[in-house]
Amino acid sequence: MHWLPSENASSSPRGEGLSNPVYWLLVSLFLLASVAMACFLWLVIRDQWIHHRLLVAGRFDEGETLRVVFVLLATVAGSSGLLWRHYRRIDSYGSPLQTVFMLVFTLCAALATVAVLPALFAS
Repeated sequence: MHWLPSENASSSPRGEGLSNPVYWLLVSLFLLASVAMACFLWLVIRDQWIHHRLLVAGRFDEGETLRVVFVLLATVAGSSGLLWRHYRRIDSYGSPLQTVFMLVFTLCAALATVAVLPALFAS
């Protein structure tokens, strides 16, 4: 039965994933962009709603703030999307990380799509 796959121990039944350096680079980018986004959004909330002053201590207008939020959301969405794809390619469908990266990618991609239009047309 030559059409059956061989049960050779050296062949991996899982798909080909990212190399270790690329994987850890994406994880680092994901974590760095997530922390940067959380800190930036805290500055926006603090300045606009708590202290009632211009956004991020007057350094950014609303258009620049939306552009920064878009770039941070797009970075998180891009890195989480690639990590989600990595977990799908290695057939780890039971992994909780695949679900986390899928949810983060979906949420950040949707928010980035919503943030890009006002960011482009803001003066």
